[in-house]
Amino acid sequence: MPYDYSLEKLKLYWPESQKTLFKIRRRMDELITESGVARLQEILGDFTGDGWELMACVDYLCEMGEFVEVEQRRYPPGQYRIFRKPYED
Repeated sequence: MPYDYSLEKLKLYWPESQKTLFKIRRRMDELITESGVARLQEILGDFTGDGWELMACVDYLCEMGEFVEVEQRRYPPGQYRIFRKPYED
């Protein structure tokens, strides 16, 4: 079954998923602070579990405005998606 964020997002309210969400947030923040951007491949590289749920954590953090996906000319495979912190006004 293909990735469906609207379905995967529902899992993020489970206690175990909340722990994973906060760990992913910390990892994204570390990588972006270090180099300015982070690829999904590096963000999720050390995590195990349901890949769709892990990707939903990243998409949720973007939905909440914590991070922004960098627009690319061609739609890249999932692992090459790039994220940054939002610009501050």
